[in-house]
Amino acid sequence: SVSVVSRQRKGRCTMLKIDISLSTPIDLSIRAKSSARIIGLLGDSGSGKTTLLRALAGLVSAKGTLKVNHTDLNELPTHQRSVAMVAQEPLLLPHWTIEQQLEQIRKKLSVFSLDVQELIDMCHCRTLLMKLPRQLSGGQRQRASLLLALAGEPKLLLLDEAFSGLDKFIKLSIFKALNHALSKLEAQAILVSHQLQDIQALAQDCWLLDNKCIQAQGAMTRVIQAYQRKQESDSFSSVVESKYIGYQKESDLSEFQLACGQIIYTQGQAPQPIQPLSSDQRCRLIVSSDDLALSLKPVDMSSLVNSIEVKVEHIELCRYGALVFTLPCSNHIPENASANDTAADMNTLVVQVTQSSLKRLNIEKQQRLYLIAKASAFSLYS
Repeated sequence: SVSVVSRQRKGRCTMLKIDISLSTPIDLSIRAKSSARIIGLLGDSGSGKTTLLRALAGLVSAKGTLKVNHTDLNELPTHQRSVAMVAQEPLLLPHWTIEQQLEQIRKKLSVFSLDVQELIDMCHCRTLLMKLPRQLSGGQRQRASLLLALAGEPKLLLLDEAFSGLDKFIKLSIFKALNHALSKLEAQAILVSHQLQDIQALAQDCWLLDNKCIQAQGAMTRVIQAYQRKQESDSFSSVVESKYIGYQKESDLSEFQLACGQIIYTQGQAPQPIQPLSSDQRCRLIVSSDDLALSLKPVDMSSLVNSIEVKVEHIELCRYGALVFTLPCSNHIPENASANDTAADMNTLVVQVTQSSLKRLNIEKQQRLYLIAKASAFSLYS
């Protein structure tokens, strides 16, 4: 069954539960659940990610029941399901302009939760409305397809490589529109992307699809790290929650405060799509493990502007050296907090070091060190 339980009152989360099996086009047996607003779906090519999305959309037959708010979707034709799908190659009506298609979608709604004019601007589609699909580039078709999907106000949104044709500036605006719309609709989305940064920027939970079933599910950071281990990736990436402080024009640095109170600097003025970042706005910073380093002492007289005191939580040997899992030191994070605790997942910074450095610095668990990085090491997603 697939069930989406809508929030009844403020503070209660939507819960998506999946328990389905199908044999065509490939064998899959899926059991998973999440209360996250956006769920990342990971897996190798051919593992069945798109097939799973098509089953949820009603485009592939699945055994069992597919329930949304106690309604069995298997008893409904596809067009009556409150499910929308955006694919890498959008399917748009070729002889209608984007505006005509938008009007038809909105006519089907009796109650409106979203301001469609605001949605048009956030999806960068204002100049596309009077055009036919054949007059649009690949990225423009993706933006238009996402606009139309959100304008239908679905309870479940399926995104299959939906951002592959967009540059980073446009993505930031699209991500903001997506989060805004899902929050207003109290809906959920499942995101498939081979660009891990897209999932890291948006998702709260992840599912790892492998060997015809869900092999791992839970907090986004943990599942992505499990996927990277399986892939034997050359580097791991970390995601940290931060708060935007402001831009220092004289040094050309943007300043962000971590939950622990320590400061991270990024190069240049933070990208500000649609409207400027406001002070105290929550953001995610993403950094690769091979862009970070460790030092026994603070680094002051250096071109490296970031120097953060951290505590070693875990050391994991790998084929290219070692991964050192660290937590920024803070009065806000309890001393007994672990990198495996859910509360610490979005604060953990993973550093890649050689085994030589591991021995030379005598790095061990619970040791306090200084994490150092260039301002250019961090990518911002607001």
